[in-house]
Amino acid sequence: MKKLLPFIALVTLLVYGCDESEFDTSTLQLHVSPDTLYIADTDVYKEFFLAVQPYYKVSYQVTQLPDWLKIDSSAMKGTIEKGINPIRITPLKEGREGVYSGNISIISDLAGKLEMKVIMSVAGHPKLGISNQTVGFGTDSTIKIISLQNTGTGMLTWSVEKPAHWLTVMPAQGTLLKGQKAMVTIICSRAKLDMATYSSELKINSNAENEYNPVSITMAVPRISNFALSTSSLTYNFTDSEKSFYLKNTGNASISWSMEPASYLSANHAAGELAKGDSVQISVTLDRSKLTSGTYNSKIYFRNESNKKDSVAVTVNHFSEQKLMLHSNVVDAEFSRATNTIFYVTSSPANALVVFNPETKVKKTVAINKTPTSVAVNAAGTKVLIGHTGMVTYVDVAELSIEKEYPIECDALDVILTSNGWGYIFPRRDQWQAIYGINLLTGTKANSNNWMIYAGMVGRLHPSEKYIYGADNGISPDDIEKFDIQKGAAYSLKDSPYHGDYPFGGNLWFSEDGDRIFTRSKTILRASEVSAEDMTYNGSIAITNQIQSLFHSKTADRLYILTGNNSWSTPQGDSDLQIFNNSYLNFLGKYTLEQYMVNNKLYNAEGKFVFANAEGKRIYVLTKAQASSGLQYDWGFEQMDLKY
Repeated sequence: MKKLLPFIALVTLLVYGCDESEFDTSTLQLHVSPDTLYIADTDVYKEFFLAVQPYYKVSYQVTQLPDWLKIDSSAMKGTIEKGINPIRITPLKEGREGVYSGNISIISDLAGKLEMKVIMSVAGHPKLGISNQTVGFGTDSTIKIISLQNTGTGMLTWSVEKPAHWLTVMPAQGTLLKGQKAMVTIICSRAKLDMATYSSELKINSNAENEYNPVSITMAVPRISNFALSTSSLTYNFTDSEKSFYLKNTGNASISWSMEPASYLSANHAAGELAKGDSVQISVTLDRSKLTSGTYNSKIYFRNESNKKDSVAVTVNHFSEQKLMLHSNVVDAEFSRATNTIFYVTSSPANALVVFNPETKVKKTVAINKTPTSVAVNAAGTKVLIGHTGMVTYVDVAELSIEKEYPIECDALDVILTSNGWGYIFPRRDQWQAIYGINLLTGTKANSNNWMIYAGMVGRLHPSEKYIYGADNGISPDDIEKFDIQKGAAYSLKDSPYHGDYPFGGNLWFSEDGDRIFTRSKTILRASEVSAEDMTYNGSIAITNQIQSLFHSKTADRLYILTGNNSWSTPQGDSDLQIFNNSYLNFLGKYTLEQYMVNNKLYNAEGKFVFANAEGKRIYVLTKAQASSGLQYDWGFEQMDLKY
């Protein structure tokens, strides 16, 4: 206004100091005040002033105006006379923010033209727009989305007040620039609510300059019949008999429920009623009498009157021991086909011969005076020969007594007993040795003298009792040798015609009729009185590991085979008994040997000796727990009926 006062004074002087008839119009000039017009954010309108110097009646017109300014149409053109002509400008701030700069152009008929600069400053004016003022979830919807928008200018900040406990809002706060939108998700939960219609408001706080209403929200909760289980699985270990868990009514009304367990499970509550929020403890008892050894998997099925279903997975580890623990450590074992009796010798808890009836499970024991290393029984099952280091023991089975003890000059690795009372001892060590022979009835000794064997050879008595066949150990290539014992002392006849052509593995077994020799390394040879046919190749058995024990039943035409690793000195048996057809050597099936349980943990059984009854329909196996079991006495007896 200070600039405007001189301007007004000048104009006043001109008005009163000029004679219009004498005036020269070429000297006229158009003036504006102020030179630059500033419009603040708070200004609703603004004025500028036009004048002519010197004074004269002049017409003017506004020819250019920024689009963010407005001049009343009556003032866009007019006449300037007798002083100052004020013009009002209205700023158009709506939807704008920031600093704007422009020019107003004005022309006149006699006084020329001019431009005035205009600067407008507009602060932000945020406004909140809400897409929905009401939200209804009905009875089944759980999610609704509304949008918030800054319909004004500047920066809009917003936040939602904590909603009703049955509502969740995401996101609950944010910032929006001009024109931006935010999608707000509203989630409702009907859990634990009674059947009713619920209402609430979503109150939104912001810096918006406009007024808006809260969002009205409604939700209907129908009858909810529901339940929850406190666990999804139960595991019964070997000694567990009962497990408990809870069933809870998680609906909003009372429910009826029922359960369906497996036949070997029973519950203290198999069905019932539960009020809202109540729970019941369910104890499930396991009846192990209905189970055999193994792992059982089943489910307990639950349902309510609305057919809502759920289940609990049940795993049962059950071990029902069928084998007979022998409570001793077995050194060696043999079988009498004539009497269906197993003879085994033990080193602990005592040195003993055990005469075991596998059908009645009756054990008769004969104490022996030295640690045993091997055992043999005659064909009739009436006499037993036990090997020791430096001694053999001759036992009468009927009397369960020692008949005689004989000193020998070796450590007895293996012994053989014939029906005529001769015993043969195979030495464990000292390389080239004789086969020691003793007439156990007279004490006469007659060692093999035409051929020396390598210590470690294992011998088997041929069913004819005319010959012994021996399997080399500790030399390469290993071989099978034949000895004639018809005159007492073992007399070497021949060895096999193969020298490294076929593996033998250091042990052998005969077929029941004596026509075949089965070797530890699965090679099969013929056994014959005809020298050219004797110990000639007759096939092999298709199994992976070495044979630990083999028994042939001619009646059943079956081979019962236990296998193990390839170590001769520290053999470790496998946990399966394999069944083959003898005539065609076809694999027929297998039995998994029963495990040993120690401190609720199962350990595999290693098959050590296998035998069968006269019909070949019942199989007898002596097993040993794997070493990691830690059992002091880790031997057992298992029997199974032939099913292959």
